[in-house]
Amino acid sequence: MKMKRVLACALSAAMIVTFVSFGNMGVGMVHAAVDIENESVTVEEKVLKEIESEVLKANAKANSEQKPAAWDNDGEAGWAFDDENHWWHSRYQGNPVEGEVNSGLVSASNPIWIQTGFGEAKKIKKITYLSRDNGMGSINAYKVQYANVQQGEPRDDDFHDIAGAAGNLQNARTAQEIVFNEAVTATHIRLVATSIYANGGQQYVAAKRIRVFEETEGTEGVTYNFYKESDFWDYEVAYGNLADQTENADRWHYQIKKPSEGGWIDIPANALKTKDNGEKSWMNDDKGLDGTYYYAKLNKDEITSTFQGEAYTAVAYAWKAPKNGYFKMTLESPITQASSPAPSFFVCHSSDNQDGKDLFRNIVGANSTITSKIARVHTGEWLRLGATTKNAWASGLKPVVMEVTAKDYAVQYLEEVSGIEEGNSYTEASKQAVKEARSALQEAILPEVPDMVVVEQKITALEQAIAGLQEYVPVTEVTLNVTEANLKVGETVQLTATVAPDNASQEVLWVSDAEGIASVDSATGLVTANSAGTAIITATSTMNPEKKAQCTVVVTRDDTTLDVAIKAAEEKIREENFENKYTEASKTALRENLENAKLAKENANLSVEDVKLVVDAL
Repeated sequence: MKMKRVLACALSAAMIVTFVSFGNMGVGMVHAAVDIENESVTVEEKVLKEIESEVLKANAKANSEQKPAAWDNDGEAGWAFDDENHWWHSRYQGNPVEGEVNSGLVSASNPIWIQTGFGEAKKIKKITYLSRDNGMGSINAYKVQYANVQQGEPRDDDFHDIAGAAGNLQNARTAQEIVFNEAVTATHIRLVATSIYANGGQQYVAAKRIRVFEETEGTEGVTYNFYKESDFWDYEVAYGNLADQTENADRWHYQIKKPSEGGWIDIPANALKTKDNGEKSWMNDDKGLDGTYYYAKLNKDEITSTFQGEAYTAVAYAWKAPKNGYFKMTLESPITQASSPAPSFFVCHSSDNQDGKDLFRNIVGANSTITSKIARVHTGEWLRLGATTKNAWASGLKPVVMEVTAKDYAVQYLEEVSGIEEGNSYTEASKQAVKEARSALQEAILPEVPDMVVVEQKITALEQAIAGLQEYVPVTEVTLNVTEANLKVGETVQLTATVAPDNASQEVLWVSDAEGIASVDSATGLVTANSAGTAIITATSTMNPEKKAQCTVVVTRDDTTLDVAIKAAEEKIREENFENKYTEASKTALRENLENAKLAKENANLSVEDVKLVVDAL
């Protein structure tokens, strides 16, 4: 059985121990021998066997579960026992089914439990509990119960409290052990929650990767190193919550940045070298060129940057994202010791090997911690924790990457961009787009359990609106391609406005002072002649209404058809024998209509339709 633990012991000689208590882990030791020279201890202890997760999953049950799953990750009780990246979540959508409590909100008066069985009686000694990655629904007050029934499913009154298996879990993202004082013979184990940590402001409960261990016969020798030097991935091994986020180990890196080389350099495990004083370090290959050396001390919870001959230096832990999401970096616990003066640390988010966007930058000393802003991270991008102070040193530096929700990021993002479009720096249209996108995002995060897909869409929309803010440049002049135009009724002319300077908004509003004579498209500037007369077309800057330009449009009627009709009528009257050839009535009608046509010719205000009637009559 492979195990790793850190022993905090003060030993001055080899010794025989009949029982050692590891904090609250309660592991019974039957024999221990210490090798002072190698600073290690070998112990004999009872062997604990993990019960197969498939068995636990098949027998899982809860008094509240989100079934069917509302999201890909929130679901049924069985999801708390497998190795996939989803979890059991008490019900927050849909109505309770038979056997469920009325509400999935956990409290002392409404305890929420999850249980599993083994198909037979086993001696159970330990369980482990892991919260979901972002800590929402993490159990605070708890107790563990057992039932031993030979047939059928246990009832509530078949469950009994286990001595020593009650209290408060830590608000942590790592797997936590609950070790019983004595192994219990049980067919079923139940974990009961009566309160949770308010991570994310919700009172629902969640769990993933619950493990159950049975005590078997026999003992096994296990060797622990007191002060083991870190290898490349030792930090991840020691803090499994980070390893749990990916199927491979390519997440935590030690890196060095030399300004002269411009980027981050990975420190591979095989590059570790032992200095004369025994420290493990990384030495650059070109040491002989400038007589300087660069190294990073790689103890798993300590960094030291000793860069000689460089004006700016940095040493970092770097975490590579295994998926898209919302992440921030913090420390598992406050820094225990730091150099004086206190070093300057930073956390950044980047998509390459450069510094990227700052999420945290401050002087941090002993007993201090670091909590970065939330970053919207895509697969393969990085979060880096580094020291920017030459000869910076700190121990007890245990970075943790936490995943949060789109809602958490949205709350932060809305604060960051609050009022970004205010004032006269941007055009009104682009500012209005930002305001509308902000309102849509604020509305999307109002529900206690919002639709995270919608929230992500609204975040993207607000980002795009902010990126599209158009800078306001004062308009100094508006000119037109045509300032005077003579049109016949029905003709058109295209007016074009030019706004100065060139980088100012070119948007103008077109208006005619006489739409009946000449109308204009308010957006395009296309003028249409409607009737005889004069109209003034004005183009006004939407950014500065004091700046405008005008075109005078004179519209005359196209009387070609009318002229032809008048000429034809006059020629008819001049025909030989006109007076004797036609009836009096028809001659009178011709003369009257000819007179009306001549009057219409003189009346410039007569509409095209009226002239057509005159022509038709003639």
